[in-house]
Amino acid sequence: LKHIANKGKFFGYLIAEGILQLDIFKHVSLITGLVSDGVIFVEFLMFQLLLTTAKKSEVKKRDSTGKKTLSYKNDTLVRLLDNGIKLENRSVIMKGLLYFTKKNLKYKKCIPGGKKSKNYERDVRRMEWAVPKFIEIIEEGINGF
Repeated sequence: LKHIANKGKFFGYLIAEGILQLDIFKHVSLITGLVSDGVIFVEFLMFQLLLTTAKKSEVKKRDSTGKKTLSYKNDTLVRLLDNGIKLENRSVIMKGLLYFTKKNLKYKKCIPGGKKSKNYERDVRRMEWAVPKFIEIIEEGINGF
């Protein structure tokens, strides 16, 4: 299980960094064709992909009182989906990613550390932005076809 999770995280990181493209999913049936090990692999891949993208999307500022505030830019996720999928594969891959993200991505079990740790809270915050935003961007892309 740890071996599968580590490989999934590795590939998720490679996609988030632009080394691999989301087009790698063109031959993977995310809706019906995954065995249990495949679901675990893709779940950790998606977790790492979205976590890394959320980290890159964070904008840290200080308000007028000097308190640190965080916001997120959407352009990293949009660029990942727009540039990472060829037009002829876009519909199938986006529908598969949407289905998998909604049905199978249980990201809280992928986050290491205890629930009270600062790192856990940070990763949950990032994923709570990334997952709904990813779904929203995909749904807008699908409706654009």
